[in-house]
Amino acid sequence: GGVVEASGTNSYGNGISTLSNVTANGGSITATGGNCGISADGGITINDGVVEVTGTSNGIKTPSNVTVNGGSITVSGGSNGIKALSNVTVNGGSITATGGYHGIRAENDIVLGWSDAENDHITASSFLTDGSVSIAKGKLFEDKDGNLYSGLLNNEQIAAIAGKKLKSFEIGETHYAAVTIDRTAEGAKAITKAIINGEFGDDGKVKIPEEIKVKEVTFNRKFLKDTYSTIVLPFSVNT
Repeated sequence: GGVVEASGTNSYGNGISTLSNVTANGGSITATGGNCGISADGGITINDGVVEVTGTSNGIKTPSNVTVNGGSITVSGGSNGIKALSNVTVNGGSITATGGYHGIRAENDIVLGWSDAENDHITASSFLTDGSVSIAKGKLFEDKDGNLYSGLLNNEQIAAIAGKKLKSFEIGETHYAAVTIDRTAEGAKAITKAIINGEFGDDGKVKIPEEIKVKEVTFNRKFLKDTYSTIVLPFSVNT
């Protein structure tokens, strides 16, 4: 917890620098460096919190591993946003990483995952590794065009996700009062449908926290013969 603001202004300076580990468990961290925003020889782990990092060279750099388990991370660097001489592992959280060369750079492997299906997302200006880039086992990510990514990514897929926001994608239903959002997959494409229960009781208020684009909408309601009815749809229709 708490608030940390750190800066290293000269060309060799780091906002936060240690020969050991850096671990963020919450609160707010702002780090700016003439060299790196955060540099840690023993590795960097972010479990939670709001982390904003800027470095003239690298935003975050370690000769060990970078692990993100949660939180909101915005990182940028003149060369790389995140650079690890070992692995970069994302298990959850919201990440935006940009760099003059690469958003996320790892000499071994990059593994992308999520823990919160509603809120987690990853955007990196590009990915570079001497090992592999993969989506964590049992997880799916969706880009803005409805393409799904899972398992080991090939070079074409790695290039395709550069600069794109990858949102967590979970197959199944999510309920927003009278509206059910049904997510399925057909091959490498995400299929999202909306089902509206026209017989829904309560106050009928629908609160959907973000814009959701769907392929089709099904409206279920019984209508009485020779009786006027009013239908109010909780979304816009593009025709």
